Amino acid sequence: MVRELEPGIDGDSKGYPSMSHIAIFVFATIGLLLFLVFLRIAIQGVPKAEPSSRAISAVGQIVTLQGLSFKGTEQLLEPTEYRLLRSTPELSQVAKSFRKERKALVLLWISLLQQDVKSLWRFRRFLVRTGVPATLSEEAEIFGTAILAIIVLNFLYVFVCVFGPFAFSDTTRSIRSLVERVSCASALILERLPQSGWPELERNWLKSLG
Repeated sequence: MVRELEPGIDGDSKGYPSMSHIAIFVFATIGLLLFLVFLRIAIQGVPKAEPSSRAISAVGQIVTLQGLSFKGTEQLLEPTEYRLLRSTPELSQVAKSFRKERKALVLLWISLLQQDVKSLWRFRRFLVRTGVPATLSEEAEIFGTAILAIIVLNFLYVFVCVFGPFAFSDTTRSIRSLVERVSCASALILERLPQSGWPELERNWLKSLG
């Protein structure tokens, strides 16, 4: 004879939420709060010095930052068109397909930003190995920023998978500024080299990748 499950553990006939559902909700809420805290900390700080636009462009060219170079972020995360399709019953299937395709594109963009952070970190270490001076505090700052960027991007990837591409569109837009901080930190170091030496540095960087 099978003993009946106690109410509140796996749910009951009255439709009360089960303990597993409550646990999932609690963990999701905690994860979301942590993510927002990480993001707020990330975007509050600003570099003590700003690199020149020439140095920033040079870093983007040398390292090939596909995520940061994408210019269609606003259009990618704009939910107006999806909401318009969803509000029309006859276009509900079109809205679902639109959301699915947009979700795949957002996840791809987040993956590219993750790769950008990793590439920028490797480039930063490459600059230091080639003899470009950098202080210990600068090294600690870029390390912390890069680690924080990876953590926030991983959180964001999971949230987009679960809640869709438009649920946290404002937050998703803000993550770009965090990756830009990592790029600016590398540009500040690059500026310590004479600009005439940048082409050779780029050739050596490409050789190191091969």
